[in-house]
Amino acid sequence: KINTENNNTFTGNIPNLIHSKIKDKDKADILTNIAYNESSFRVNASNPTSSASGLFGFIDSTKRTFGYGNDAES
Repeated sequence: KINTENNNTFTGNIPNLIHSKIKDKDKADILTNIAYNESSFRVNASNPTSSASGLFGFIDSTKRTFGYGNDAES
């Protein structure tokens, strides 16, 4: 569960959440590895030298392109 009132922190196990939502184990493993490498499973992670943020380290333009909001906070 993501608590948006507390800096978008997750109260649970990210790998288990990914595997519960993605039924293809190989794809879930890939996404789990990406999340670990990009943010160490911190949903509020941010890169100080770019707009990359969040669990998967999306940059603002990627979020806008795929409908995740207009900036790293959305």
